[in-house]
Amino acid sequence: MEDSDKPNNEGLVLKQLKSIKVALWMLMTFIVILPVIAGIGTGVVIGIMALTSGEGDLGGGEDGAADWDTTEVVNAWPIEESSGGAPAKAAPATNKPIASPPEDVTSNLDPKLVAQGKVLFQAKICFTCHQTDPAVPAPAGLALKAPPFTGSFWGKEREVQLDADPNTPAYDPGGKIVKVKLDEAYFLESVEKPFAKIVKGAIPGMAPLPTTPEERKALAAYVKSLSK
Repeated sequence: MEDSDKPNNEGLVLKQLKSIKVALWMLMTFIVILPVIAGIGTGVVIGIMALTSGEGDLGGGEDGAADWDTTEVVNAWPIEESSGGAPAKAAPATNKPIASPPEDVTSNLDPKLVAQGKVLFQAKICFTCHQTDPAVPAPAGLALKAPPFTGSFWGKEREVQLDADPNTPAYDPGGKIVKVKLDEAYFLESVEKPFAKIVKGAIPGMAPLPTTPEERKALAAYVKSLSK
């Protein structure tokens, strides 16, 4: 009787040992996998919070975009190696601002006003003294050293000599030399009162033009359109 029960007892012990092994394997698996799952879950939660708040690890601002520091990119300087193989000293960073493109002074001009000014420029024979085409000189302008209307000139400073006695019709060259900017106010005055300010080095030979304020504005628009 005892011999017949012995195999049953051994089988029961084996089943119990197998169950213990399975339980231990599950426990070890749970211990190993649980931190991984927890880490992934934490990362997902943090990522969702960062996206919803707009303040992630990228340094997002109020609009959620990354606040990239462009000055670091501009100031970056590659470190070159010296002939001995050791890294050479990096060049000092500079904080010079990036140059902006030049302003287009002709962008807001009225095409009709420019066309009207071009007709007046020919009718008043302004082209005989003021060169408008770099390839076509103005002979009278060369003799009088009149300022040409070529290249980039509008809005630029120039030295002029003031009329010492503006109350007389003739130009008195005893006035002082000052710097002025070629803008609309200066141009309109030069057409109406050509002896008020003479470009330094030029010969005063322009007579006052019989023009209306509207015609002078049209001439200014055309000359401004020539500035490149």
